[in-house]
Amino acid sequence: MDNKIACALDPSYLGLTLFPTEKCNFRFTYCYEDYTQGRMSEETVEGVKNLLTMRAPDLSLLNLSWFGGESLLTKDILIDVLSYAQRSMGSALYRQRRLMVTCWTKRRFLFWGS
Repeated sequence: MDNKIACALDPSYLGLTLFPTEKCNFRFTYCYEDYTQGRMSEETVEGVKNLLTMRAPDLSLLNLSWFGGESLLTKDILIDVLSYAQRSMGSALYRQRRLMVTCWTKRRFLFWGS
């Protein structure tokens, strides 16, 4: 627990959980989402990029998590933010972790094109 607190307070660490969409192609009966949130707005995407730009020079660890309905339904947002994160870090020595909560049925569209 102390390590997690120390990491959270460390200015060289940035952890973001992004919610690109609440939409889902399954709509499981046990799901608590109400599916009203369509897509992450362009303003929010730009805000995430601005935050990455501001924090990039001091980061040694960037942890991006994707959550929501089916994140892969918004592959353009994922690719945009992930590409920007990679570019904004430039040649800095840092580690990057990524996590995605997904039903995984749309994986081919993200990795192999649609």
